[in-house]
Parts: sequence; structure tokens; C-alpha cells
Amino acid sequence: MRKILCISHGNLAKGMTETVKMIVGDFKNIDYYCAYSKEDEDIEREINRIIEENHGNELFVISDIFGGSVNNEWMKRINNDNSIHLVAGMNLAFVIELLVLINDSQMKGDEAILRAMKTATEGFIYCNQLKMNISEDDFVYFIHRVRYVDGVPYAIEVTYMPINLIMNLKPTHVKHSIYDYIENGLGLVIQSAHRIITVRGATKEEAEELHMQANEPVGVAEQVGYLSNGAAFEYSTTTHHYDHFKAEMVLTK
Repeated sequence: MRKILCISHGNLAKGMTETVKMIVGDFKNIDYYCAYSKEDEDIEREINRIIEENHGNELFVISDIFGGSVNNEWMKRINNDNSIHLVAGMNLAFVIELLVLINDSQMKGDEAILRAMKTATEGFIYCNQLKMNISEDDFVYFIHRVRYVDGVPYAIEVTYMPINLIMNLKPTHVKHSIYDYIENGLGLVIQSAHRIITVRGATKEEAEELHMQANEPVGVAEQVGYLSNGAAFEYSTTTHHYDHFKAEMVLTK
């Protein structure tokens, strides 16, 4: 059997395990050990008990921090027992990914750990950097458009772009394709976008433009677009009539 054991100073390991089960289901091969949760606790004896109970299992031990006393006690065990994997730096994304991998694949233990570490590392995002780097004194384009299909309003687009980055934008570019002008006119490369999709009630103004009733549902896509050099060039919100809104995603492992 392959088993994950979350270990920590205090109750972090318990909370981590319970959160993992809440998200992915009640897997039986994940458990926790909270050190220093009892007075006069003998950690070395507790670790020996855990190892004895898991004799014959491949044990993935995930500690809260490298160099901590709990991690150091487990470090003493890995030199003489190849069935124990020890990883320091407990992380929810890592634990979930590792749990899925050891249950759903034949991947070797060390390979599963490295794959899960890669996934967890990619999940670290400084969200402030997703905002556009614009000060209050900077000039921006403000573009308000209502998109129609066969005479029916489908969506309201509100876009902000920094003038010092997207220079000489004209109404003809807006009517045709702003992205085409950015790439073919300015020679810039659009790399990616960060998009958040929500659903809420339409405002009175939105309802008038989309030919619907106020507070009827609209789908809202909020987006920050990035160039290949990492610069944010666009902040936009697109508000969709509920009859014409669909979000399609492709999930890969």
C-alpha cells in the first residue's frame, strides 16, 4: 500500500489532511501526525510506532518545514529505509497532486514526488503582478463596445489600454481588430491572459444595452492580457447576456 503521512508542529497536519479530503474525497491512504500536541510527548517513540504500523507500506512523509525538529527526527529514518520518502515544505497543491498520482498511476515514488513538486511550484503566483502596472497619472484608452450578432446584442466590452504601450490606436483599429493592430501594426506579440469568470445580476445600464431586465443574470469575464515581454497591455470586462454565454474549458493532467 502507498500512504501519505502529513506531519507538523501543532495542528497544521490535521488541518491539511482534512482540507485535502474535503477537496478530493475521503481517501483512506492519507493520515497525519501532529507533534507537540500532548504534554511530555516522546516524538521518537511516536515515529517508531508509526513506522511499525506501516511496515510493508510505501510511506510518503510530508513535513511542515525543513530543519524543524519533526523533520529532523524523520531524517534519521530515511537512510536505512528505502520505503520512506520524506518531503519538507507542506503545501496543499503538492499533497493533492501526490495523493492523486500514487492512487491513479504506476509512477515510481520519486517520480510522483518530483511531478507533484513541479505542480505545486507552478501554483505559486504573486497575484499583485496580475494587475496592470499603471499609475493614477498615466493616460489610457477607454473603449466601450456592444457586440451584436444578427442585430441582437450579445455582450458589452469595456477595455482599458495604456497609451504609452499601445500607441496611435485609431477608431478604425477598434472597429476592425485591436489585436491585429497590436501584432501586425505595432509588431508586438500577445502572449497570454489571466481571466476570471463570474455570474451576477445585470445593472440597469447593462440591461438596457443587452435588451434584458435589470438583475437578470449576466456572465462576466474579467481579463488582464500580457505581451511576450511580460507587460500587461489590456484590462477588460466582457458582460454577456445569459442566453448567449457559455464557458468551455479543457482540463489536462
